[in-house]
Amino acid sequence: LTDRAAIYRRALNQFPKHSKLQADYVTLLTWNSQFSDALSYYSSQLLNQQLPHYALNAVAISARETGNYALSKKLYLQILEDDPQYYDAILGLAAVAIRENNFVQAEAYIQKVLAVEPENEEGLSLLAFLYNQQNNKTLEKVSVYDKMLELAQDDQEITRLKTLNLLELGLIAPAKQAMESSPELYLTEDWIKLRAAQNTKSIRRIANDGRSLENEELVNKAFDNNDEYLKLLQASYSTTDKQLAYAYAYADRVLLLNALTRHKEVISLAQQQNHLVPQMPDHGVLSIAESYLAEQEPDNALDVIDNGFNNNQIAASNKDALQLA
Repeated sequence: LTDRAAIYRRALNQFPKHSKLQADYVTLLTWNSQFSDALSYYSSQLLNQQLPHYALNAVAISARETGNYALSKKLYLQILEDDPQYYDAILGLAAVAIRENNFVQAEAYIQKVLAVEPENEEGLSLLAFLYNQQNNKTLEKVSVYDKMLELAQDDQEITRLKTLNLLELGLIAPAKQAMESSPELYLTEDWIKLRAAQNTKSIRRIANDGRSLENEELVNKAFDNNDEYLKLLQASYSTTDKQLAYAYAYADRVLLLNALTRHKEVISLAQQQNHLVPQMPDHGVLSIAESYLAEQEPDNALDVIDNGFNNNQIAASNKDALQLA
């Protein structure tokens, strides 16, 4: 693309007012991600010219990518005045609306295209991206990815994204099956998300349900999930990310041990990983405090709770923490 742009520049030196060359050149600059150059050329050479739609669309993209949303919308609307069914312009307006966090307007533009062309790949892709910006649209994302997979069954990235959305929905079993059937599609961070979900679900089940404490198989599985999660973290994340993830993983482990009344192990683990305790979420801090109390060490329990409040690990209104204190 860079070489082609150079050829166009040489041609324009010979024919500086050749409208087709100018339109193609500004389009080529946009394709090559030279957005500022495209806008500069448009402003200096093409501002008062009647450009073809593809060139106007290219300039609108460059305006959007450089943050000039007003110009981008103006150009898209200019195209649509002449051709109301120019889908690239409609989807371009949707993309600008997403950038401006106007999600309702963005979806309206996208659905306008999909109402006429339900299999418009760019529209479906943009809709999936839109839903990805909203925490309450996970189910809708899965539906969009299903539609995209119908159109391109061998699209590995769409398959991957659909699986990750299953994890977001808490559907761990089908996500695990999909990942293990095609492990080459998934990144290390995807496996970490799976292990984190398995770890959290199995430990919370035992901690929140007294009957599960008596189920040796479930207890062993919870410890296994926690071990696998910790091993994967050890081999993966950068130092900063790893420490925070470690803190949460160990908080889950002390929650499990405390629920099993294995208080000495909780205290031992907290002392071994004392550098992580200040980063643990509240359930880890409270589990450590409860274990100290169970082992008749109220001063240590109070220190842990006080530090939790001071580090903003525990909310000031946390009734369990206040009761323990």
